[in-house]
Amino acid sequence: MSKLPILDTSSASLARPVGSVDGSERAVLRIRVNSTVVGMLDFFGSHISFDRNPQLEHVKAVLQFVDSVLAPGVSQIILADWNTFPDWEEPMNLLLGTYTYEGARGNFTEAYQPLATWPTWGAENRCDRIFYRFAPDTPPSSSSGSEFPLTSVSSPSSSSSSLPSRSLQQMKVSNDGERRFAQNVVRFNATDSKW
Repeated sequence: MSKLPILDTSSASLARPVGSVDGSERAVLRIRVNSTVVGMLDFFGSHISFDRNPQLEHVKAVLQFVDSVLAPGVSQIILADWNTFPDWEEPMNLLLGTYTYEGARGNFTEAYQPLATWPTWGAENRCDRIFYRFAPDTPPSSSSGSEFPLTSVSSPSSSSSSLPSRSLQQMKVSNDGERRFAQNVVRFNATDSKW
C-alpha cells in the first residue's frame, strides 16, 4: 500500500540452494514512486533466508536485481528482514561494500542504526535493516555502472537543526547529496502526512 501512486513494479526470485534447511520461496520486490519531497524512489523489500548458507547468495542476487533497475536520479531504498546474526555480518558488509562475495560488492549506506528487532520479546538481533544509495542529485557514475563518486562531509549542515537529531546522528552520509537525501527522509518521516 502506498499513498503515492506506484509508477512501476518488478520482482526477482531468490534461488533456493540445494541442501538448505530453509524450504521457503524467497524474492525481492520493487516499487517506484515519485515524491514531491525526495523525488523518484525505488523501494525494495525482501526477506532473505534464515539459513546462513544461502544468505550471501541472496544478498548478491538482491544487489544484481537492484543494479539492473538503477536509473539516474532515482534513489534506492532497501527495507528487509536480512535474518542476520550478531556473529555473521558478512551479508550486511556485502551491502555496505566492505566485503566482496564472488565479485559482488554493494555501495549502500545503512539509513540508521536500528535497535534489535528479533526475537519480539527480549530482542537481541538487528535482522531488520534499511539501506539506501544514490541521492536524487547524485546519479551513478557512467564509468563503472555500480559506483558513484563520493566526497567526504564532516557533519550535517546547520540547516538540519530542526530535524530529529537522533536520526541524523545515526545516519552515515558520505556526500552533500546523500546528506540532503537523508535529511529529507527524516523530515518526510517526521512531518509529511502524504506518506
